Amino acid sequence: MKKRNHIQAAILPVVLLLCLAMMLLVMAAFALFSGGHLLVQRMNYNRQQWANIEGACLLYKYDSTFIGKLSPDSSFVLYEDDPVSRVYFSSSLWGLYEKITVKGENGMPVSRRLVGNRLPFRQECALYYADNGNTLSLTGCSVLKGSLRLPVNGVRTGQIKWEFFSGEPVEEACVLQSEPVLPEPLPEIRLHIDSLLSLISQKTVDALLETMFTGERLVINENCSLPPDALVIARTIIVEKGTLLEAQLFACDTVIIQEGVKMEYPSGIFISRNNPHRYVEIGTGSVVNGYVIVDGDGTSRTDHPNYFQQPSSIVRGLVYVNGISKMNGLVHGALFLNRSILYTPQEYYDHTIYDFILLENREFAYPIWLEAPYEKKEIKWITRVT
Repeated sequence: MKKRNHIQAAILPVVLLLCLAMMLLVMAAFALFSGGHLLVQRMNYNRQQWANIEGACLLYKYDSTFIGKLSPDSSFVLYEDDPVSRVYFSSSLWGLYEKITVKGENGMPVSRRLVGNRLPFRQECALYYADNGNTLSLTGCSVLKGSLRLPVNGVRTGQIKWEFFSGEPVEEACVLQSEPVLPEPLPEIRLHIDSLLSLISQKTVDALLETMFTGERLVINENCSLPPDALVIARTIIVEKGTLLEAQLFACDTVIIQEGVKMEYPSGIFISRNNPHRYVEIGTGSVVNGYVIVDGDGTSRTDHPNYFQQPSSIVRGLVYVNGISKMNGLVHGALFLNRSILYTPQEYYDHTIYDFILLENREFAYPIWLEAPYEKKEIKWITRVT
């Protein structure tokens, strides 16, 4: 009789546990492989969506017909044979710059950016001085570089009492003739600014505009915590000595930038045309990166400048003064002047610039103010949501 081998019953649970563990390991390995594959797919999808967003931004910056090609739902398909290449695009004015929002196929990811014009004006010019039958006089250590649009009588070097001209002569090859008045701003932009300035008298502002501040008289100092890209709207705005900020300031009456202030790019200063005594002053050693615009109709009293740029001050970007200006310091960008006067304690010198330097600037984006060639320049990213 054969002897039988018996397996003890206590071993069976161990075998079952081993089998279960092996199955779990196999399933975990499969899940890990599948999850990794899905993760790679998701990363590739996100990468493609960001590439589509960049493509839409490029089209907008260089193609003036892009907005007209958007579907009623504000979408645009970059590649006809690829429905995943659909993006959603919108733009709006934020001060005198543009805020664009681009979203991916399913509303994500999201990119919001500020853009401006690559050039300040449809005609190339670093200086545009209105032609009123006058001659522009350069005095002190003044330097004008770049393409210049000047009165028909041109420019001459002058003497202020005992001080002779010590700057650089203007290159005649760079001089073209200007018109009797400064170029007019775009009508729709003036309407936009008027609507912003109307908020001064309102007690409440749309809650969505979290970076907009209004009031009759606003004082900004180093203790204020303005968020980046803020819009500040008031009748009078004073930025106190040594303040650092990034904002666009819009006023009806007066903007005073005291000594040693730095307004980081992209910032700006705008003052309305409606007050004949409107006044902007850039203090000694202060820097404005963006723009300074004094709107107007070209008529002002000779005893009251509308814009005073103090010695050692710097403005990078656009300076547009349709009124009377007193120029010192440096403008690194484009300058549009209706009339420049040098005031001394005893007298004043009309159509005169003293101790002033003008240089071209092709690095900054310019505000949307004058008619310019269609080409946008990206300033900064506001938000990026993946």
